[in-house]
Amino acid sequence: MWFVEDALTPAALLGAAGVFVVLSGWSAGRGGITAMGFGLLLLGLSAFGIDTLVVTERERLEMRLNDLCDDFRHKRERTLDYFGTDTLKVMATAAMKLVTIEDPPRITDVQTTFTNQGSRAQMHFRANATISVEGYGNVGYQPSRFRLTWAREPAGWKIIGVTRLHPIQDKELGVLDRDAS
Repeated sequence: MWFVEDALTPAALLGAAGVFVVLSGWSAGRGGITAMGFGLLLLGLSAFGIDTLVVTERERLEMRLNDLCDDFRHKRERTLDYFGTDTLKVMATAAMKLVTIEDPPRITDVQTTFTNQGSRAQMHFRANATISVEGYGNVGYQPSRFRLTWAREPAGWKIIGVTRLHPIQDKELGVLDRDAS
């Protein structure tokens, strides 16, 4: 997606205009107007096709975030490949041992900003899921909020900073702190 966040918007607007013009031209018996309406319909379909084919860096990072969450949930070894520092890899390993995510996390409120001429990115998001914590068992549905700092490296985007935020208040929490109270 490139000129709008939703590929359906331009296609729907052009399609609706095309249908209106086709019907107007058809009912008036004007072939030129009807042809122009079919042109608008074709343009709407083309806009949808082009818009869905273009993938931005922001969308690539969001896909990477979803893959990270899925790999973390299933405790896959490749989860560590998302992190760019040994410290973060150790922290991720500890978190995977400590927490079990029972159901797929609900990822919302994803906001990504790029800095340093596109070589760094700050990503804010919420991840809510039912979790179990080692030593406590199932602790129910837990809200969480994070800010990740990504760096573009030759091997792709890597996480170089993780900040856990309070789900409601604007304060930082320790990444492996027990709760957000």
